[in-house]
Amino acid sequence: MTPQEKGSLKALQARLDRIPKKVRAAIRPAIEAGAQEIVARAKALTPVDTGALRDSIGYAFGEGPKTRATGAFRQSAGSGLDADLKATIFAGNDGAFYARFVEFGTAPHGDHPGSSPRAFFFPAWRLTQKRAKARIQRAVSKSVRENWKA
Repeated sequence: MTPQEKGSLKALQARLDRIPKKVRAAIRPAIEAGAQEIVARAKALTPVDTGALRDSIGYAFGEGPKTRATGAFRQSAGSGLDADLKATIFAGNDGAFYARFVEFGTAPHGDHPGSSPRAFFFPAWRLTQKRAKARIQRAVSKSVRENWKA
């Protein structure tokens, strides 16, 4: 992370710290709804053999669950922010360590001919993130209007 990005995150965090608890409470359900929508879309796009990969896709507030699986990956909305305003969407766990290999494919190696990518995670993220962000912005605007009527 560059110093400029760290500075902008600190500035954003300072602005968020000034948001009253009522507004922050109104944002969390919008974040959760967006995360649920992204997870549902990713699960729908996941190629299914045993179902372990599909079942490994989920979300959590904060950093998400720890795993030793090197093929697991995650995407966070609100990186560097408070855990209650940051949703982490993840795919892969110890039982579905191959999430990254399915998403990006593999090169031929040894006796294995390689595999072509069958993307499910990042297409779901890209297709849904604008909608999720708009939902959060509406929740902020609505809460601010409700809590600071003139």
